[in-house]
Amino acid sequence: MTKLESHQGQKQHVRVAVTQAEPEWLDLQGSVDKTCALIDEAAKGGAELLAFPECWITGYPAWIWSRPVDADLTCKYIKNSLRTDGPEMARVQQCAADNNIVVVLGFSENFHHSLYISQAVIDSDGKILALRRKIKATHMERTIFGDASGDALTSVVDTRMGRVGALSCWEHTQPLLKYYLYSQREQIHVAAWPPLYTHKGEKELWSMSREGARALSQCYAIESQSFVLHATSVMTETGIVAMRTEEGMIMGTPGGGSSAIFGPDGRILTQDLLENEEGILYATIDMDDILKCKSFIDVCGHYSRPEMLWLGVDRDVKKHPPVRDANHITTLRHKRHAALPYLDQSEVRIARLLECIGIQSMRRHDIMQTCPSRLEITARLGLVLTADQTRKLRHDIAMVPQRAEGVFLYELARIEDDGVCDCSSGIIRPANGDGVDGSIWMIEWRVTRVTLFKIPKKEDQQYLLGLYKEMPQKAVKDGKPYIASVQAGKAKSDQRAQGFTVVAISTFSSQEDFNYYDTQCAAHLELRTFAKSVNEGVAMIYFENELA
Repeated sequence: MTKLESHQGQKQHVRVAVTQAEPEWLDLQGSVDKTCALIDEAAKGGAELLAFPECWITGYPAWIWSRPVDADLTCKYIKNSLRTDGPEMARVQQCAADNNIVVVLGFSENFHHSLYISQAVIDSDGKILALRRKIKATHMERTIFGDASGDALTSVVDTRMGRVGALSCWEHTQPLLKYYLYSQREQIHVAAWPPLYTHKGEKELWSMSREGARALSQCYAIESQSFVLHATSVMTETGIVAMRTEEGMIMGTPGGGSSAIFGPDGRILTQDLLENEEGILYATIDMDDILKCKSFIDVCGHYSRPEMLWLGVDRDVKKHPPVRDANHITTLRHKRHAALPYLDQSEVRIARLLECIGIQSMRRHDIMQTCPSRLEITARLGLVLTADQTRKLRHDIAMVPQRAEGVFLYELARIEDDGVCDCSSGIIRPANGDGVDGSIWMIEWRVTRVTLFKIPKKEDQQYLLGLYKEMPQKAVKDGKPYIASVQAGKAKSDQRAQGFTVVAISTFSSQEDFNYYDTQCAAHLELRTFAKSVNEGVAMIYFENELA
């Protein structure tokens, strides 16, 4: 069997469509009306999936390329941008459901009056499968649009037509971002663009022209072996007047349309409309064409070298920290009182959790030489072993043997007067095969900012240590993480650390993992040696994401 339908329950032949039309500039209600009209038209034309351009609702803010600030237009633009939880989006969703069609919508998103260049993949039943924001607004776009967070990387979703993904405009110049979508086995890709004009051979960038943008979309099709729906808007005199771009660098003349559909080998599958012509372009695509291309090139499969080149991804959503006031601290105490009854008696300093993750490669011999020195350095303040604090590495930590690649480092590099310290952790593992001498090994590391809790009373220190020693016996063996061991040590080498002490808490998801790790991990044994060499006393390191 070669048909994707036979393998994955997907259709082999799909009729797709892409719009080339003029937005209803600065008019939210008018934009939604026109969107629904185009969806109706595409469905009548047999389309099962319809793609819209960048910022289709409420039109691309072309004035940003004419002048750095236009407060009046910006204010109007914010008011007419689309809220994802508003009635206008609900209308578009209902229209998609009524027509049994998948819609990939480009729009200016209003989120509490901050704007983002966004795309929504709306399924044929009207449900939103994906909401993503442009990860980085381009050049002058940054005057009004914000950047996305890690959830924008979820750009490829399953539909009955196949796996559908989307990017906006110059995101198609981002090699790492494109590769990440390729790795998600994308089959139909929507490349959303603003109005694009033929290059005049003058000073403006060729890469910003109709020809340059088309080349990027066409290249995306070749690299990903996916069908690419290249969607652009049209700009007439109406739009030029509305955007006040008569004297602008770009988008100052009628035109801009260059929509097209490309096959997975890069060939164009549609006949171009005129630059100022509105319409819908259709193509019936054969999903077997993807297989034919992948038999030659699959950049995330047989035509790759993952042991030499790889991509790191952080999909976490970065949010603003909560307000730090007395009420907030009280709230935190109440939330965690069951687990930390001591908190309401202690002098607590809270710090925002900051993380950065990376990977380094080196020869095994170098790692063997490096590890002892790193352990010696970390012993100044303490060596903390915790899988809970670094969840992404939990599996690796639990399974490592007692060799160089099994050393899990968590070092308190320095401590500041406010009780906040910068820490880094790492786990060493083979990058390939059996890890014999001479092969490449990797160190995965992260840097974290934590908070030290100051616990001055001896009896309170003993109480807290006893509390955590009892927790393993109270653990629920249903896969939930629990505290498996506690070690304590007092920092004495750094004058600024006086009054603070350190507790190492190792957390595992099962008793079996803990037993294996406790007996075989060299780093854990190193911690015990260190703990015995320092003065008695206990405090704890606790993370804000556990408190909040």
